[in-house]
Amino acid sequence: MDIIKMYNSKVVHCPISNSEKGIPKTPSLLQKGIGVGLGTDGAGHSGLSLFDQMKVFKSLMRAFWGVSIFDPVVMPSKSILDSNEKQRSSYTG
Repeated sequence: MDIIKMYNSKVVHCPISNSEKGIPKTPSLLQKGIGVGLGTDGAGHSGLSLFDQMKVFKSLMRAFWGVSIFDPVVMPSKSILDSNEKQRSSYTG
């Protein structure tokens, strides 16, 4: 994470296709001020819907990070939407 921050890089998660490979450390990335966005990896799985990606992402965050600290609101919907809106233009140029 420190290298990502040092080079001012951004992180894009594709939750539906990558969830079986592990759960991202998004809360830690955001705490360090690293830009996080959501994307799709193509028309496979659930198509190109970012809203489907957001639903799966929120469920993963709640299930994995929220359970251990008994906090069901680890990644509020507003935070997910704000993060994607804010980062979209900086990712695409």
